[in-house]
Amino acid sequence: MATVIVVRHSDIPGTDPSNPIFDGWSNPALNEQGIKDAEALAEKFAHIPCKHVVTSDLLRTYQTAEILATMMGAKVEPTRTLRPWDYGMFTGQKETAENFRKLQYYVDHPDVPVPGGESFHTFAYRFAATFEKALLYARKHPDETVVLVTHSRNISLVFTILRGEQMNAVNFDETPDPAGFVVLKLKKDKWQVEK
Repeated sequence: MATVIVVRHSDIPGTDPSNPIFDGWSNPALNEQGIKDAEALAEKFAHIPCKHVVTSDLLRTYQTAEILATMMGAKVEPTRTLRPWDYGMFTGQKETAENFRKLQYYVDHPDVPVPGGESFHTFAYRFAATFEKALLYARKHPDETVVLVTHSRNISLVFTILRGEQMNAVNFDETPDPAGFVVLKLKKDKWQVEK
């Protein structure tokens, strides 16, 4: 059965669920817990037939992908297209209600770039193009699981894309925890989410 697994990278330094920040294109390595979580996830995935783990080229995702690929006997393929939204001036700031309100302006006006970053549409369509290629590859190779390692906001877009909604209808609360994942399976010619 055609299967795509979309993984969120593991924990990074400064990860504090009670006080999160916008990481964006910052490039920290995994912290000790992040490495342990990625190793635990790799053990779960060890039996899955996979030749390629496609990942964002940022260090935290690449390290997560490398740990998974080593256990799965797969090749790591980094790409800039799986990077998160470049938040520009919001990168490194706390995810406060006020900052979310300000960032929402750029979601509501998706062709306006964030100062120092990129527009929401640039991010969304960049990710969507690679995600759609992964779905197509999985259809053509149903005996091989496709694994994508990416970022929280990208995974939120997965649900938006599968529902056929406008990109800026995204719900950023729809995402797994670090080292979490969603499994997509093609059933009756329709992709279905198995969390």
